[in-house]
Amino acid sequence: MYGLMQRQHRLDWTAQSTLLRGVLGLGLLAAAYLLTQNLTLAALGLAVAALLTLVLFDWPRARRLEPARWWQPGPQPALIRLTLPLGMVIALVSLSTNLPRLVTEYVLGSAALGIYATLSYVGVIGSVLIVALGTSLTTRLSQLYAHNDRRSFLKLSGLLFAGAGGIGLLLVLTSGLAGEPLIHLLYGAEFAAEPGLFFWLCVAAAVGYLASALGFAMTAARQFSEQLPLFVAVTAVLILACAWFIPHRGLLGVAWATLLGAVTQLVGSAFILRRALRAPPVRAAKSDGRS
Repeated sequence: MYGLMQRQHRLDWTAQSTLLRGVLGLGLLAAAYLLTQNLTLAALGLAVAALLTLVLFDWPRARRLEPARWWQPGPQPALIRLTLPLGMVIALVSLSTNLPRLVTEYVLGSAALGIYATLSYVGVIGSVLIVALGTSLTTRLSQLYAHNDRRSFLKLSGLLFAGAGGIGLLLVLTSGLAGEPLIHLLYGAEFAAEPGLFFWLCVAAAVGYLASALGFAMTAARQFSEQLPLFVAVTAVLILACAWFIPHRGLLGVAWATLLGAVTQLVGSAFILRRALRAPPVRAAKSDGRS
């Protein structure tokens, strides 16, 4: 349903749905835990919140966007073939995101993992902004690519890339110039003893922002299957980098391994997107009145 809302440029409904689900889920989680003192039962509150949001908010608005029958019973083979590689990519992205944490805990212990997870969380702030920007632009980028308007596609993709670069540059400059006092303010003196680690984690996050921006452009250009070997390579590089750097350089090695994975993703994404834009233009699809 979010895809339908995005296609119809109703990202305000998507944002409202996400906000409603989050607030409702937090309320039900807290209420259930206070009543039962059972975390498992309390976690069911999140599922109930998602279901209520789906039935009471998402479904009625989806029906307003498509009053006619829009749900196709049964899987569509063409759609499965198109999106299956992207599903495998998402699995690899999840693995590569958690891989440094898993290796850190295994090699360095839970205390080191706590330091790494805490300091790397600052980079999540920028990721949220990049995802918001990319999501809002994906529909328009897809339309431009489908209609072979490569010039406008490049311009809009460049703006997204520049925005990601600006956010990353601000993060790196902040960590380099005021990293130690910032860590001390946010987390305390114990974490402030790791300004070098914080800086390299911010550098890795900044490169990841750029790679993420190109990822939105790749998806808009329908480069689904092409992303699978890319993320296989990213995962392989991360495995090798974690196996080498973490035992030898400790937490700093975690940051370097993460950075190397992000650089691999950035370079590979740029290559795939460049090849897609150099490919012969395809015939624009006829408008169905919904673009």
